[in-house]
Amino acid sequence: MNPTIKRFVEKVTGNLWGNKNEFDGKKFDHLTDVQKSRLGEFVREISLLTKEENAAIEHRIPMTQELFEQCVRHCIQIDAMFRMTCLLNEYPQFTDEYSRKIEAETSKFNLLEETPQKIEERVQKLYEKIIAKYGEEKGEFYL
Repeated sequence: MNPTIKRFVEKVTGNLWGNKNEFDGKKFDHLTDVQKSRLGEFVREISLLTKEENAAIEHRIPMTQELFEQCVRHCIQIDAMFRMTCLLNEYPQFTDEYSRKIEAETSKFNLLEETPQKIEERVQKLYEKIIAKYGEEKGEFYL
């Protein structure tokens, strides 16, 4: 096991290896759900992020705006929300620029506001479809 990875995992989860340098599954069972989730996210990070992304996250190479955006997008894709949050907090200057880009891109969309009447009409149509497909008895449910 890579000593750097082992130290990080020990920091996040406590020592799972004991004295034999072998993974102890019994100790894993005693982790909290948050610790298990974070460990799974870490494994996804080290295995799915590119070498360049990992190098920038570990401060071995400089983080650039382009690399920052790539890392954030990739973290979203692999469901590494803890790492993404860390990046957003660690690089506020890149976060601000990225936010401006997203805002500029989304401002091009014309989102229609729905009135309560339109929403109610759509709900009623949904009810009608459910009743038509499954019958009156199964169509009765509560929101």
